[in-house]
Amino acid sequence: LGCNEYLKKPFDLVELKYRVLELVNTFYSTNNKNCVVIDEVYRFDIVEGLLYKESKEIALTAKEKELILYLVRNKNAYASIEMLREEVWEGKAIHHADIRMHVRKIRQKTSPDFIESFRGLGYKINVKTEP
Repeated sequence: LGCNEYLKKPFDLVELKYRVLELVNTFYSTNNKNCVVIDEVYRFDIVEGLLYKESKEIALTAKEKELILYLVRNKNAYASIEMLREEVWEGKAIHHADIRMHVRKIRQKTSPDFIESFRGLGYKINVKTEP
């Protein structure tokens, strides 16, 4: 447990478990109201626009952050290329290949199934729903 905690021997395993969980929650908390838990590995801070893989921040460009934010806000729903062009790129004349390139770069930084795609429907991020 390091220098933060000290348990005198013999110690109770329940007490050890409790203290370890408290330390984990202190240093790797996902209870932040601004964070959306995407799955067991990824979480996204919607205010700061930061994506975390476990506790490590993933470097993203400004447009990648906007794209992830839009997909997270529309949780578990497909967003078409036209919707992304209108909302993320604010209606600018951008080719659909450019949008696909941004999705591909996000997948390279995360995992191939981080953003799900379906031909004719668009893209979505499957956000973990609370029980």
